[in-house]
Amino acid sequence: MFAAHGRRSRGKATAKCTPATDYPSQESFPPGCEAQAKEIEHCKQWGVSGKFEQCSPQDTTSIAFPAPGQRKKRRGLARQCPALGHGGNVRDNPRSETAGLSRVLRRGWSQVTTLFISDLHLAPERPQSTGQFFDFLENQATRAQALYILGDLFEYWIGDDAAADLGHRGVIDALKHLHDGGVTTYFLPGNRDFLVGERFSRETGCILLPDPTVVDLYGKRILLMHGDSLCTDDKEHQHFRALVAQPSWRKDFLAKPIAERMALATDARAQSELNKSTLPMAIMDVNQDTVESVMRSFGVRTLIHGHTHRPAVHQFRIDGAPVQRIVLGDWYERSSVLQYSGDKLSLTP
Repeated sequence: MFAAHGRRSRGKATAKCTPATDYPSQESFPPGCEAQAKEIEHCKQWGVSGKFEQCSPQDTTSIAFPAPGQRKKRRGLARQCPALGHGGNVRDNPRSETAGLSRVLRRGWSQVTTLFISDLHLAPERPQSTGQFFDFLENQATRAQALYILGDLFEYWIGDDAAADLGHRGVIDALKHLHDGGVTTYFLPGNRDFLVGERFSRETGCILLPDPTVVDLYGKRILLMHGDSLCTDDKEHQHFRALVAQPSWRKDFLAKPIAERMALATDARAQSELNKSTLPMAIMDVNQDTVESVMRSFGVRTLIHGHTHRPAVHQFRIDGAPVQRIVLGDWYERSSVLQYSGDKLSLTP
């Protein structure tokens, strides 16, 4: 349980779903985009809009641009430029579509930035990491158009009803403050916080994404994963994933008293740390054949994931085409953030 080594969005689609391989290009947006947002250097790179749809080959979620005329008209900038509705905002909220734009224009930004983080492993016994997260939300995330959290935000999560018992009330409030400030935030669960649910989503404003999820971001199809499903050489962990994915297991676990759930999670963490100390490092890393198979099946050239705590940008080829796998780092000693603005990316540290 909660070893060291999805959920469908609760929003509704605003238009009829189209095949995941048949997205309209940003060039198909109606005229007036550049004129209405002339302060923005790359208006057509404003993320993805509000439609979630299921697509093959696996049970994943794809976020796509709407076809011309499908999106409801909005006031002001959003009416002229449907691209300005960033990041799968399925809440159909005019304020959330324009708040980020207004904020960026006021601050004089010339380009939109999307942020990705994972593996913070927040816990009361590590207040430094929590403090770093609060600083990040206040000083960096508020200047972004969207934030994606790709799992293991928490050291462990035993149910939405236990947030206060786990000492995470402040984290929930901080995420809600970010949401209220107009930053669209997505949460894709990891192997430590796979029990994050709808109550967490309501209280934080985070949009829950299943693992894996394909997004069309700045005109590029990108596959998002936590990353543990790529570690196929770790057979014991894959068995764990299959177990906790069962609805019956989750129902039984969440029905237990909070104190019992906390004790079980604590014991599982200790056992997990013991298991890690005996496993070769290679087993706990991704399997390259699995990576290539997954990227090929989803037809993507960029994969972003966490889990392994080995931040890097891996460049390689699949069927002769150049592709990249971007691995996010953990926050045990310092923050690790991927900044992506369409024409460039920056991974720190």
